[in-house]
Amino acid sequence: MTQSQVESQKDNTSISPVLFGLESLGARGLGTIELNRPSVLNALNTQAYELLEARLRDWLIDDQVAAVLLSATKGAKAFCAGGDVKGLMLKTKQSGLEIAKEFFTREYFVDGFMHHYKKPVVALCDGITMGGGLGLAAGAFYRIATERTLAAMPELSIGLFPDVGATRFLQNVQAPYGLFMGLTGARLNGADAVRIGLMDGFLPSEKIRHLRADLLRVTAGPDVESIRTSLKSAIDRHCTKPSYAMTDGDRRIIENAFSRESLLEIDAAFMNARGLSPWLEETRARYAVGSPLSRSVFFAAWHKHKGLSIVETLKREWEMAIHFSKNREFAEGVRAVLIDKDHAPRWSYSRLTEVPTEAVEACFHSGESKNLLAEKFSEFGW
Repeated sequence: MTQSQVESQKDNTSISPVLFGLESLGARGLGTIELNRPSVLNALNTQAYELLEARLRDWLIDDQVAAVLLSATKGAKAFCAGGDVKGLMLKTKQSGLEIAKEFFTREYFVDGFMHHYKKPVVALCDGITMGGGLGLAAGAFYRIATERTLAAMPELSIGLFPDVGATRFLQNVQAPYGLFMGLTGARLNGADAVRIGLMDGFLPSEKIRHLRADLLRVTAGPDVESIRTSLKSAIDRHCTKPSYAMTDGDRRIIENAFSRESLLEIDAAFMNARGLSPWLEETRARYAVGSPLSRSVFFAAWHKHKGLSIVETLKREWEMAIHFSKNREFAEGVRAVLIDKDHAPRWSYSRLTEVPTEAVEACFHSGESKNLLAEKFSEFGW
């Protein structure tokens, strides 16, 4: 036998927000995507989404690429901390709404594309995985957590809403933990992310290099039709059963509070619960300072979007995101948390009982004459 060689074709400079490569042991191999903005925890900007879309389109028709591995560059603290909303708000304030419309159109399109991608994508969520990072990984064929994973949807703290498809994909995890995550911004470790079904498997980070080698061997195999089965088998061989961090007491409190019918009932049960662990106390404190309007909008979207496809959900979320981009809640949250960092947002309403129904309903309409994301999805007949 001749010795196989691994060919790595890097075609980006170190300053690119995303690096792409092709690693192979034969005629076919593994397309690699590495998020490359470590100084901002790999927050994704418009350029990053442009690059992702272009390369994913190319690889879809490239016979050399059998599967895709999505990760951060080696040694990064974060897989992806979300969309670069700080940069977005500053640019939108300076240059106008078109900046926000382009960003959300590109972001949500890539997220939807991942859900419909015809080649298997393995998302290695090693490190901080929040907001847009979870949105990017949600559509992957297999989502891997490690002991370094910290997963959350923290948008309510900045006056937005859990978006990137979260009003739908969080409904796919164990009930009522999706609603709990969306309303509180709770930060789950890798083990508990697997436990509730947000991630598919747990891999100790020390085994990542061994997994990559196995994936490379699988994608070099001759049987293209069974590649998904072979990939899953390879990943399952390396993944282990983790030790869960969430206590039984925490689970009882969460399941009791977040299984209730109305948002006000959930709020009362959670805020009055006793015997919380330090982790759940911290989660409750984060919940308490989030935007009441954003909380109300997410809860309404949770019910409105049940049963919808991810594409239809993203189209509706685009309407919502553009509305928030026009109004003060989002800008005020980003100012308080990410720009001035005084952590003292002046929300439109100080408590849930003050949020009028018409204010919530208004958030589902962008006010724009056309939905740019819907037009972009139509290219694929979606």
